[in-house]
Amino acid sequence: MIHKAQAAAGPPPAAIRTDTYERIQTTGGYVSLGTAISDIIAFAGTPDRIEIVVLDFAADIYFTDEQGRDSHPIRVEPAVAYDPQVRARKVRGANAVAGSVARVQAVGKWHASCPYENG
Repeated sequence: MIHKAQAAAGPPPAAIRTDTYERIQTTGGYVSLGTAISDIIAFAGTPDRIEIVVLDFAADIYFTDEQGRDSHPIRVEPAVAYDPQVRARKVRGANAVAGSVARVQAVGKWHASCPYENG
């Protein structure tokens, strides 16, 4: 619940915001995907949250775990931002529409460590 005094003062302090991240790693723009499965991004660690944005044609997205195993493909339609709620070290993908090129952007986000976690 937000009190009137807080609403008038502006956004809540960073310590209680849930949308702030200590570190972000991105593809730095859109990556073009052909029909063969290829890497979109390999993260330096395992992010707490991954966001996928598909621009113009549908893409089949795979999430690779620490053992190098790919997930089943997840089809992401164009003009969609997708938050898969998975933890993965790598995002891979392929174009899902024959004769076209899908463009995909991936962002990995790490939450700041909390001194009160786990006890």
